[in-house]
Amino acid sequence: MACDTMDAFQSPAEHHCCDPSRSTRLPPGIQPTAPGFSSFDVKPQMGNLASATIKRPTLAGPISLSANATHSFLLDHPSNTVARFCPPRCSNGRGGDIYINSQPVALETLDADGCVPGLVGGRAAGWRVERRC
Repeated sequence: MACDTMDAFQSPAEHHCCDPSRSTRLPPGIQPTAPGFSSFDVKPQMGNLASATIKRPTLAGPISLSANATHSFLLDHPSNTVARFCPPRCSNGRGGDIYINSQPVALETLDADGCVPGLVGGRAAGWRVERRC
């Protein structure tokens, strides 16, 4: 990649081509937590976008994420991977309720960061994650 081009999901501040310290920043907030993306974090950062879709190739297979500004996300990833999903907070600063595939998530199942751990890949319909504000 030339240093004068950017991925569509990168802001100029996130453009890592010329800055090696940013070389592991993956849009929109997809970060590996184990080699080969066998586990990874998803922390969507929509900014001013109304919607976004990304398909990130990995050694394990593609990770796909569709997102919209209403805090609704669809995550699809390979069966040999596990995701931890951290939906953004509501615009009013409150947490709101989190739903996975239309089912409410009990607060005690969230980790210390307020993320949903243990989303195993390979679901035919993927994982639909919502934060209802």
